[in-house]
Amino acid sequence: METKCGLAMFLLLILQTIIFVTNAQTPSSKACGDTTPQVARDIVPLQIPKSGEQLTAPLECEYQITNIYNTTMIFHIRNISIGNGSDCSQNYITVGSVGEKLPSKRYTACGTQPPDWVYFTDEKKMIVKFVLSGSSSDPSNTWVLGQFEDFSDDRVNNYKECGTGFLRVTTEPTKFTLNVEKIMAPVLECRYVFYANGGGSLIFNITSLNLKNENNCSTEYLKFTEEGTSQNTTFCGSITQGSFSTNKDSFEMRLLVRERQNPLVVQGSYHQDSPEQKPTTPRPRPAENSGPFVSASKLLSGILLLYVVTVQ
Repeated sequence: METKCGLAMFLLLILQTIIFVTNAQTPSSKACGDTTPQVARDIVPLQIPKSGEQLTAPLECEYQITNIYNTTMIFHIRNISIGNGSDCSQNYITVGSVGEKLPSKRYTACGTQPPDWVYFTDEKKMIVKFVLSGSSSDPSNTWVLGQFEDFSDDRVNNYKECGTGFLRVTTEPTKFTLNVEKIMAPVLECRYVFYANGGGSLIFNITSLNLKNENNCSTEYLKFTEEGTSQNTTFCGSITQGSFSTNKDSFEMRLLVRERQNPLVVQGSYHQDSPEQKPTTPRPRPAENSGPFVSASKLLSGILLLYVVTVQ
């Protein structure tokens, strides 16, 4: 009877030891905040750590963001402090689609400067991962401020004459045509947002344009602006050849036209170049036979061996 009681106590001690070791090596996820946010025609902020919580390392937060409506979702980072930015292999934030291998080669960020990319997806879900390994990181000086939002054609708020205002760019050239017989309004302004993922340059080629050429293109114009900048490229007059390109993930095209009786014609095409394949630094593989459960298993084996020797 005493032997059975002693064995039960011994097994209980082993169970408590395993729980202690596992919990000691698995950080709390409270600092991650809401990991399943939903986007529904609004802006959803992402704040790491959650307000009132503190980061501890190691830590991994995985967010699965769902788009309630059939629109395009966007993720961009407003402010960031993750390490010094020289190496994003151990401490980073990354984004991609469901099932995609992360971290992404392009859509990964660290350091103290917000990245120059914006992630777009037409899928219902996206995945964001925040990883803090504890190596060369200072949890007290680590944070991320970002936001998710939806973007749809109705948010561009164009006149019906302008047509679709939110356009996805692919590697296949797509024709752009705007042909309006008469413009009755004093001013017609059309806005178009072109977007893509992958890192290849976005290119718009003009093949036909008939605008007034007055006051240095201030009366009528076709203006291209890079995402996140105030720099622009402006065209006016009658031209049959012109081009705009950017290495950002999106650009905006604005058309300003005055009242006229003759037809307005804007024709061209847009596409995305294939991204350049740059050599990547191999990420260190995690050591085999490591992790909290493996450590607990080794501890359990040692205790059992000690018990057997003691009994003998």
